[in-house]
Amino acid sequence: MEDKFLKNIREEFNKIEPSQEFKNRSSRLIFSSYQNRPINFNFFNPSFVIGLVGVLTIFAVGGLIFNNLSLSEHSNFNGAELLSEAENLNFQIHLEEAEYFDDSAKEIAAILKEIEQSN
Repeated sequence: MEDKFLKNIREEFNKIEPSQEFKNRSSRLIFSSYQNRPINFNFFNPSFVIGLVGVLTIFAVGGLIFNNLSLSEHSNFNGAELLSEAENLNFQIHLEEAEYFDDSAKEIAAILKEIEQSN
């Protein structure tokens, strides 16, 4: 019984059509709206050519400058010397700094205990 009822409803819904006025108004709205059109890209456009030449010139000049300023020729970079200096560094913690860190740790612990007790 339900199948017949649903079938009848489906047939009735299929008979429903929009009015001619709605069709006309909808088509006018659709055709008057902005449409995304593909961009016609012209490689021979003067502004494109000038921009491309400018970008290529910047890359070429930058590459020439970088090649002329190589790090090994113009700097005093010596990896072995830097490693020997790093190995010879003596890291010392001064007694005053150790006392300061100890005192501040005790103060923080006391404040945390107070907070814990108040809660």
